[in-house]
Amino acid sequence: MYGYKLDPSDRHRLLVNEETAPVVKEMFRMAVDGLTPYKIAQAFITQEILTPRAYIAKTKGVYLEVLERPYLWNERTIAGLLRNRQYCGHIISQKQSRKSFKTTKLVKHPESEWIVVKDMHEALVNEQDFEKVQAFVQTKRRKSKNSEQNIFVGMIKCFDCGYSLTFNYNGIGRFYCNTFRQTRRNGKSCTPHSLPYPMLYDAVLTKVREISTFVKSREGDYEEFYNHFLQSGNDLNNASRKREMDKLKRRSSELENIIRLLYEDRAQGIIPVDRFASLFAGYDTEQKELSAKINAFQSQITQETDTMQNAGYFLNAISKFTEITELTPSLLRELIEKVVVHESNGYRDERRKQRIDIHWRFVGLLK
Repeated sequence: MYGYKLDPSDRHRLLVNEETAPVVKEMFRMAVDGLTPYKIAQAFITQEILTPRAYIAKTKGVYLEVLERPYLWNERTIAGLLRNRQYCGHIISQKQSRKSFKTTKLVKHPESEWIVVKDMHEALVNEQDFEKVQAFVQTKRRKSKNSEQNIFVGMIKCFDCGYSLTFNYNGIGRFYCNTFRQTRRNGKSCTPHSLPYPMLYDAVLTKVREISTFVKSREGDYEEFYNHFLQSGNDLNNASRKREMDKLKRRSSELENIIRLLYEDRAQGIIPVDRFASLFAGYDTEQKELSAKINAFQSQITQETDTMQNAGYFLNAISKFTEITELTPSLLRELIEKVVVHESNGYRDERRKQRIDIHWRFVGLLK
């Protein structure tokens, strides 16, 4: 694996590769600072850093054809490396397997079925930084036609359907519910949840400044922060998790009915075997992922969490930023997990009201 090498005395153990590990560390540092995989790739090309395959060609004498363009990094390679949890020091297995010994076709397993053995080798990135870049890395991006930048990429979610809001670059910039925009294509329905970019930017910046000013004035006092923000925030978090869990349970029930009807159609010969297998595999995977999410939400609701410890993580994060005058991708990923947008009251003038919920990293919703 790029960044590591096999231990000569134990082929099952990974050691840090002193030549390539710094590249991996720099890659994660740049991602945490807000650079996209494309921009990271361009930076590596400029610095003339060997690609993973070119490094193998140089050290192992294989794939020699890539040495014609040894520095040609692309965003897909960067994104794939940034998604690799083994850089946290873990060994992961059962990500895919064969259906049977009769076929070589591999079937991917949902993340809930992976086997993760932690702390098996030296980590090149800590868990917090790894999680910080995941939503950003996995989000598809459109190129702006007029150079406007959406610094909230991957963070804005619809309160009603749970899907992402899409950023429209026309005019001042505006978010719309992606489900609403694709209603004709996917048959699902939702409302626009239209939100002007400046309104979201100002609301988030105001709240970040409010919390930062409070923390600074109290010199990072945990108890003061808990009493002022977290005490009421705990109830909001539990209510939010319960709403999300109810949505997951409704979808799980829908899948049960779909799978039952699918079996009936197959028994009656309405659909062929190969079509049945394809549809069933997709629905079954989704159902298993839903089940894992439901169990996780149930655990969060019913089990007591170490609130003060999480508060400490958040206070340490926000204390890194002083005199906040603007929002940056780095600041957003350091402090915010997601922003949930509710539907507005319908007005387009000064009477317009629209609720947004900021879910902060480590502590969730705050007062």
